[in-house]
Amino acid sequence: MKWKKIILGTLLSCVACGDPHESAREEQLDFVEELVEILSDIRDKDDAMAAKNELIDLSERIKEAQAEQAELEKPTPEQREAIEEKFSERQKGLEGRLQKEMMRIFRDQSIRAELDAVMKDFR
Repeated sequence: MKWKKIILGTLLSCVACGDPHESAREEQLDFVEELVEILSDIRDKDDAMAAKNELIDLSERIKEAQAEQAELEKPTPEQREAIEEKFSERQKGLEGRLQKEMMRIFRDQSIRAELDAVMKDFR
């Protein structure tokens, strides 16, 4: 199963664009979007308990991707600027949605208590 994810991820990276830095940024934003979706489904302590495994899985996938991305050469200033321009609107939208969901989740003490340890990986 893990190999299928790696192969699929590699294929999607190749298809998404030729620049590995763009692929990395897109993957990072996909992870944030997935986090927002998971959090948006949490309404009570039971939902939080059910979401724990999804959050742990997401955290592990993020760590794996970060390790792979750390092996990339640093992008040139031109590449950084192009990536920022290409993804800035999506990133700003996701940052706002994530902040909203995080605030909502952590206002509820029962949800917060259930997810506190798991959410440390996302701070």
